[in-house]
Amino acid sequence: MRWLLVCSAWLLSTAAFAQNPVNPHLALVPSNGIFHYQVRIQELDVAGLSSWQEYNGGIAERMDTQFSIEPLLDVMMVLQEQILDDSSVLGLDHDGWATAYPVGSTFMVRLDVADSERTRAWLNQTFQVQDITVRAESVTEGHWWELLVNAIDQESSAWVALTDQHLVLAISAANIDQNTLLTRLWGEPLTPSLATVSTVADVQTKYGFLSSQLGWLDVVELARTLVGVEPTLLAREWQRDADPDFGTPTAICEAEWLSLAEQSPRLVIGLTQYNMSDDAIDAEGKLVFELNNTAVQQEIGRLQGSLPSDLTDTERSLFSMGVGVNMDAFSPVVVGWWQRIAQQTWSCPTLQELQQEVAAFDPTTLAVATAIMQGSQSVLLDVFTLGTLDDDTASTLNQLGDIDALLAVKTRDPFLLAAILGQNIPFLNGIVVPATGDAVPLPIPFPGLRVEARVVGDYLVVYQGAQARARAATLNAVPYSPAFIRAAVDAAPVIRQFERQMIDWMPSGSMTAESCESIRSSIDELSRYEHVVGGVEVRAAESGVQWQQQAQLRRGVQAASGPAAGTFELAILEDDCRWSPIGIEQFNADQSAQYGEPDRFANPTCNLYETRYEWRVTRNALVWANSESRARNSCEEAFADWTADAEDTECELLRQYANGAFECRVFFDGTPERFRYTPIRSE
Repeated sequence: MRWLLVCSAWLLSTAAFAQNPVNPHLALVPSNGIFHYQVRIQELDVAGLSSWQEYNGGIAERMDTQFSIEPLLDVMMVLQEQILDDSSVLGLDHDGWATAYPVGSTFMVRLDVADSERTRAWLNQTFQVQDITVRAESVTEGHWWELLVNAIDQESSAWVALTDQHLVLAISAANIDQNTLLTRLWGEPLTPSLATVSTVADVQTKYGFLSSQLGWLDVVELARTLVGVEPTLLAREWQRDADPDFGTPTAICEAEWLSLAEQSPRLVIGLTQYNMSDDAIDAEGKLVFELNNTAVQQEIGRLQGSLPSDLTDTERSLFSMGVGVNMDAFSPVVVGWWQRIAQQTWSCPTLQELQQEVAAFDPTTLAVATAIMQGSQSVLLDVFTLGTLDDDTASTLNQLGDIDALLAVKTRDPFLLAAILGQNIPFLNGIVVPATGDAVPLPIPFPGLRVEARVVGDYLVVYQGAQARARAATLNAVPYSPAFIRAAVDAAPVIRQFERQMIDWMPSGSMTAESCESIRSSIDELSRYEHVVGGVEVRAAESGVQWQQQAQLRRGVQAASGPAAGTFELAILEDDCRWSPIGIEQFNADQSAQYGEPDRFANPTCNLYETRYEWRVTRNALVWANSESRARNSCEEAFADWTADAEDTECELLRQYANGAFECRVFFDGTPERFRYTPIRSE
């Protein structure tokens, strides 16, 4: 499920209305930076900015430096939400660019601005609402804010800068001279820069990327920063003389580490196709781990298993996935790699230590562990239906008998594999799969399941359901080709089922309420679309290992509109993703409201907490205004006096259901809490 959310969100966030627009920020970007990422603002959403956070955060973590950038991440999160809600409030240039890149130790996200006064007002409001302490100044070039934190031994600083043209969010080494830092934030043209070299054009040409969304992580430049005898600007500014994982910088160590990095010099990412109508998106993109070693490329190609070519067909089933590994080649290839590493002559002490660790591994262990799968090429899963989607009360176990799905293994001798499994799985002992191709029922120890097994050509197939039975009968005739992974999903019904059964699947104590909220937020984003399908393929390609994906999305579900007058039960999302009822809320037609939390343990008809307020719906939020509350410890006590709340509270509207129920989210001291209102009666 996670790969679906990530891939769909990424493709949704990366699009292009022109094939080859030129990013003017390139003149400000050094030609040899560790990373670069660019996207048109009109395509930005949560995934785009999250990608920048991952770039910056990953590099920061790798540099083993203490960062105190939580306020900046808070600003980025609010920025994401505002882009999704109403980007015009931000004052950004809809036709402009957003670029993530480093200059020395300053990692920046630069966005084009159309109305800087509107952007400035939004920033000041965000700092106040998020309770972010800033040191601010206005100068000729524009406005800047240093985001202040109370951190011991702070080695980084977080900044926001605003000019008439650009909004910049940045982190930098804390010891950088302020004038140098501000010069970078304002935007100083560099020589050489990405505008004076052909890197962007070369990446576009080589991989067929649209210039409106592409990026890369330069592994060679990262290695040079970490182990270079002549420190890079980034290394000098972080006062980094050596990274303990790479050893002391010497000419020998630098050369040998760089020779390794050059085997896989870059990770590149981009969009190759984008078509959009009023409410639909059709996009394709890919990510490539580049390889420069021909022998390794050939060996990786040998490791690919055989997968049906139609596994990426998004209209064939709800979910399909195949993982392909040629197990006949697996042990020889891996042992060959082990031998080359063990026999390589290294002079760098750190590499010698790593070599000794590799040499200590016994490759025969691998051969023994994989012996049972010799001859296997792939494992396939096809899911056609997931049960009764309109039955909210049925548990996962009660719906197992309604699942229509197939699991198959492609192997050189499927009958031998069936015999081995029968000998090692107790409840399959004595089961013989007929050589005639007929099916045999399996005594699976779960109520309601009606699982059968059969051999079809090179496949050992286990299935349940009519569509799975039909797929099993024709599986051996489906064309196949080499790949590591092929998958496709029709996400809308899968997401609905996942959301309904989340409680059944969640082990007690497995997740906090905040983690559950994060999952539901991802589901919220995809639920805006009534049609979400996507396909993924991972395979060996000419340039390395390629992850290719496609998605088609059609907007359909409208945002929540909030309550109508009536009485609602209020529940809060708690640990293990469970809804816990906490009180009763009454919305009146005159815009007044009352809420009470009863003593659920001692006296459910007696309130321990009450509040009254005025309610309204503004854009995408339910507002609790002019509220006052009172509380008591027990029903034997009198209520305390009413206490007024000086500030309004906004509960961001997220989901609306057919029965009038809706969900909203409030950030209390930066922590999200999700509420669900369920009608008790309408008035």
